[in-house]
Amino acid sequence: MVLEDFRDKAVKLAMEYERKLGRNPKEVRNVGYDIYSDGLKIEVKGRTKAKRPQVLFNEQNINACEKERGDYRLYIVMDVHGDNPFLIILNADQVKKIHREKRQWEIPIYAEHYKNAIKLT
Repeated sequence: MVLEDFRDKAVKLAMEYERKLGRNPKEVRNVGYDIYSDGLKIEVKGRTKAKRPQVLFNEQNINACEKERGDYRLYIVMDVHGDNPFLIILNADQVKKIHREKRQWEIPIYAEHYKNAIKLT
């Protein structure tokens, strides 16, 4: 599976979710996040069903997270191409806390993050 297909599907599902909430999402690129939606800046990461899932961040992602603070969200779309995709949402404080503790660009997805997962289909 091509990485771009994976990303595009994850963004599509995230934008559909935003529309269900009554927001007006727009896809953006090269600004540290993927979607601008009524003031929210949303970075989208897509994943399969993995035992130890994590997402990779780059410097641009971390800078956007730091700059946008309360308006920043990380949407992790799990099981992107599967039958039951679901969404895990982390706010900027959660992302920064993990980044500070781990001192890495890999943001692990912990069991506690699954508690509020949202079914997308």
